[in-house]
Amino acid sequence: MRDMNESAPINPSRASREEDFSQYVLSDPVDILAVLQQIVRTRTRSFVEFEQPPGVMAALLLGVDDAVNALWFDSDENVAANEAILLAETLSWRTALNGVRIEFLTSDTSRDTFGGFPALRAPIPTTLLRLQRRNAYRAVAPASRPLRASIHLSLRERYTVPVLDISTLGVSLLIDPARMDLAAGTIIERVTIDLPDFGLFECGLEVRYLLSAGSRHPSNLRRCGAAMIHVSPADSMRIARYIHALERENALKRMED
Repeated sequence: MRDMNESAPINPSRASREEDFSQYVLSDPVDILAVLQQIVRTRTRSFVEFEQPPGVMAALLLGVDDAVNALWFDSDENVAANEAILLAETLSWRTALNGVRIEFLTSDTSRDTFGGFPALRAPIPTTLLRLQRRNAYRAVAPASRPLRASIHLSLRERYTVPVLDISTLGVSLLIDPARMDLAAGTIIERVTIDLPDFGLFECGLEVRYLLSAGSRHPSNLRRCGAAMIHVSPADSMRIARYIHALERENALKRMED
């Protein structure tokens, strides 16, 4: 068994607890292209994060063309930032359209031109996340009593990873892609999760997306959103009771504060 440690998360806001990431993943190239074209039309600025210093920059998406599988964005005035982006394995993009947060990952950045001016180029992302209010309540795993999921990929291959949040419909996990070769659509037949005070349950998972884990976690890790499958009614009720207990505990803490 392999165990992956994570740093203790910062207490989230209520708004972040009420977002269902897996519900709003776009994987249809037509849908992804439409969102990217809207970002271009509205000249909406994005924040781009990457591994090397300075680690973040603001960028303007200049154009996108599915015929050549490319998007173009403006280069930074800081030469060091441009070099860092070119060296980065992955770029993590964050922006917003009409109050809806947009996130996606790109890789293989190269120098190019757009409209006769220097620009940077990358392939169009294969998945894109539109973060909106969710339909099923999702609870963030408390730092004081963290959740762990044991992922059984085979009889001999098992990984224990942190659970970032959980609902009766799905989970968000913190994974290292170098250890587990997961992609959107991957089916994991057997996963076990131990809910403190409520016991162990077993289910399957269907991976919906892999995205940057954010600046609070090491850059090699990814946030993996997955829908639960093969969950018994009794286990769904157990998860619901666990979530409600967490909410009661949080409400008491807010009253004490």
